[in-house]
Amino acid sequence: MNAGNGVDIAAVYQLLTEVARTVAGHDRKFDEIANRLDGHDRRADSQDRKLDWQDRKLDWQDRKLNEIILVVNQHTAKLDELGAVVNRHDLRLADLTTDIAGLRETLAHYHATVRGHGILYSELEERVRHIERHLRLKSQS
Repeated sequence: MNAGNGVDIAAVYQLLTEVARTVAGHDRKFDEIANRLDGHDRRADSQDRKLDWQDRKLDWQDRKLNEIILVVNQHTAKLDELGAVVNRHDLRLADLTTDIAGLRETLAHYHATVRGHGILYSELEERVRHIERHLRLKSQS
């Protein structure tokens, strides 16, 4: 029986040694995998920091854009006010243009009337002086 137990113990020892070597090989592989995962964790942490920085930068840009939108809205309101002023001026200019057209028409009618009586407008003042002298009126000028 001793001989049978010795062979069995040697076989068990040999199997345990192989298992130990296999486990040691697995431990090395697991250590390599753990090291690679640690590298991935470091890269992920680095990416997290970069994303946090980008998030802060986007928040800052969002605040700046909101400030710009506020300024643009103020300018838009001011431009609307100026547009209303320009429209009022356009109406006034249209009225003035109508008045000037009426004045020109009246002046043209007056000139036609004066010419119709044989008096040139450029000679009107001289003719009035002549009439004043003829009627012996005191001159207004």
